[in-house]
Amino acid sequence: MELFRADPDAAADYHAQGWWGDDTVGSIVAARASVQPDGVAFIADGRRYTWAEYHTDADDIALAILATEPERGERIAVMMPDGPAVHAVFVGIERAGCVAVGIGARAGDREVAHLLSLTGARTLITTPEQHGRTAAALRSDVAAMGASVDRQLLIGLDARVVDAALPDGVEIDPDSPFRPIHPDELFLLNSTSGTTGLPKCVMHTQNRWFYFHKLAAEAGGFGADEVFFGALPAPFGFGLWTAHFTPTALGAPTVLMDRFDAHEALDLIERERVTVLCCVSTQFIMLLNAQAERPRDLSSLRAMFTGGEAVPFERAAEFEETTGAKVLQFYGSNETGALSYTSHATNRETRLRTAGHVIPEMHVRLLDPETHAEVPSGVEEGQPAC
Repeated sequence: MELFRADPDAAADYHAQGWWGDDTVGSIVAARASVQPDGVAFIADGRRYTWAEYHTDADDIALAILATEPERGERIAVMMPDGPAVHAVFVGIERAGCVAVGIGARAGDREVAHLLSLTGARTLITTPEQHGRTAAALRSDVAAMGASVDRQLLIGLDARVVDAALPDGVEIDPDSPFRPIHPDELFLLNSTSGTTGLPKCVMHTQNRWFYFHKLAAEAGGFGADEVFFGALPAPFGFGLWTAHFTPTALGAPTVLMDRFDAHEALDLIERERVTVLCCVSTQFIMLLNAQAERPRDLSSLRAMFTGGEAVPFERAAEFEETTGAKVLQFYGSNETGALSYTSHATNRETRLRTAGHVIPEMHVRLLDPETHAEVPSGVEEGQPAC
């Protein structure tokens, strides 16, 4: 199976500019497991999940995938709840040389069947139970909609392989060589809603997100002692950089929740001394309301990255006054990446009333929404694109 790779000339330029590098999440996890094995990678469900556990579980998942000898670049669908396990699965797929198809944990059967058919994924990785339904029932229900699943690997919430779904006579080879994805190669397909009611797929290389990490680190003024809270679904853009890429690059622990609850989230922020909160506007408004009901000590917070929808000025200002953290955002999409952003150095009026400053490297243009042609020089309104 041919594996998509970024345009060689463009990639060479990005590497030369220092925007792209040679690391992957998998290689960084391995390095952290070697240097700081007991360091905390994730905090979830009362458990502290170490870099050593992350590395070992990802290896075991990769070996389970490789046992049936998939082609390099084969698509593997992932439908896992938020938590350490979904990240170990992503790294396991990366090490096996396959491409993850990220499906939201709460996606409906029609959407799941559509994405399986659209991407050609014939292997599905899930937990043994999905929101009160067994994995076998999920497989049967999407099959009834025309999506074929040849193999369904089961991974527990603890990131351990529960059932490798191997044919009779096939065993896992602990010495099977890995064939990791290069950071310039396709590593993930995720989805966007589009305009037809059925999701469309978006291609991602890891270097796209490592560049985004550089922007985020600059915007947030991140230090060596950050603690992240990622409240976004793992397979999508906001969730990817806030839990899979940036914390790993920094070696920072990340607090995760399977299902967002404002009161529980505030308790975690207080207890774990979270410094960087990442959530959509609806969520931070829920946090403000819950904080008004029962105040917690949120003085550890330094920054909140939000977006995904309009950011209301009054509530954003209230969040800053309540916590002392700066409200920051990127403007863009899962498809295009960031077009503009605000940073810790941006003045308050600009931060809370605008989407910040355009990122020069993104070559942002304004298009006429009717003709899709670039607007004439001097016209300041249009649909932004890059």
